[in-house]
Amino acid sequence: YPVPEPAPEIPDDSLELTAPPDAMRPAPQPEPEPLPALADSDAAMAEAYRELFGAEALERWFNLANPVRHLVATVDNAGREKMAVKQRPIKPVPDPFRVEGDEERAVIHPDNYRRYAPYVRLAETLDLERLTVLYQRFYPWFQQAYQELGYPDAYFNDRVVDVIDLLLATPEPPQPVVLVRPHVLYEYADPELEALTAGQKLLIRVGPENAARLKARLRELRALLVADISSG
Repeated sequence: YPVPEPAPEIPDDSLELTAPPDAMRPAPQPEPEPLPALADSDAAMAEAYRELFGAEALERWFNLANPVRHLVATVDNAGREKMAVKQRPIKPVPDPFRVEGDEERAVIHPDNYRRYAPYVRLAETLDLERLTVLYQRFYPWFQQAYQELGYPDAYFNDRVVDVIDLLLATPEPPQPVVLVRPHVLYEYADPELEALTAGQKLLIRVGPENAARLKARLRELRALLVADISSG
């Protein structure tokens, strides 16, 4: 579904018999300013990030180059095999990926999960209702960027909900998670885990406790998005 448009106003002459006196009517709400072109969206998106996360977190955690297109590409890639690192709106996790074992058999080191703790706390402090309002406000940008990715007849909002559902369906493998290293990068030894989408594999990589907390936030966000669709 597309994000619903605001309901049209009813002409005043149709309310002559039922409208309250002028003094009792709510004050008219100003119309939002028209969005600039997608090519000029960076400043508005940076301000939205600042409003949602704060100036310090904005400087520390976010990439502000071409944020609309990078956010849309990351959401789409989270439901696919690979996620382009250069297009992520969030900066890379500090410190190297930690494992225990050797080239024959390795497991994810428990300390590795602590690397993701600041990102999880950031997600838990996020005002999801305000996020939804900004998402609706900027949706024309997201839709245009999604169509430019190669989906001219699809809605980005559908993709958002589908990817959330994929992430919520991420399995919870027994700990510790076993790895193999056939080339430069580590892979999951379990072929079923390695066949998961990029977003699902990331949820496993952050650790079971962090994954549970992120899934809780995703459920809340999904409920808000679906409620907006239903009310539209």
